[in-house]
Amino acid sequence: MKANVQFVYKKARYNLITMNGQNYILDKDSPKWIIWMPFLFWFISHRAYKVDSEVTVNKLLLHSEKTSGSTINILAIGISLILANLIRPIMDSFNIDMPTFLATLIVLVVTVLMFLLRIYIGRNNQQKLYAQVSSELRNIKELHIKVKSIGHFLIYTSCYLFILGFLIACAMMYVIYGNTIILLVYTMLAFIFFMGNLFTVTPGQMEVRVKD
Repeated sequence: MKANVQFVYKKARYNLITMNGQNYILDKDSPKWIIWMPFLFWFISHRAYKVDSEVTVNKLLLHSEKTSGSTINILAIGISLILANLIRPIMDSFNIDMPTFLATLIVLVVTVLMFLLRIYIGRNNQQKLYAQVSSELRNIKELHIKVKSIGHFLIYTSCYLFILGFLIACAMMYVIYGNTIILLVYTMLAFIFFMGNLFTVTPGQMEVRVKD
């Protein structure tokens, strides 16, 4: 059935879903392995908490108005282009000779650290939610979220594969050249990659089914 989806204030792990006058807090980190394969999000059900209190709903939505995403995106693109042109002449000076084994180990350590940071952010969101509305989180349901459209699924999956491919390319380039800038790019991409499942559900209208 049709449902209205909203952000939960300062808790990116969760969305507030309203359908037929009933409210649910959707946990996008359920199950945990979805962090690694977020493109499967729409094919499985996810844990959600049924919330009956309107006071609780108002707490969750406090200050959650959307900001101008287009302005932020344009600014980010502009800054990226400027930085790319500035660092290109000095890239070679960041090349560090090191054994392949050591470079590979550094990549693995960075990957693990970014994954642990992602887990920490998720747990921090969970703790904040429990501290705010713990008494309302006893009625657990399973929700199945339907993808908005085939086009949306293809775009999301393409972005996922692009980031994954670029991530692998950066890892290989760092192992070969030992360039610190490449490692920095890899670190940022790894963080974005592990946050991918949080972008599967966006505010607006979606088809949602409560699993029996």
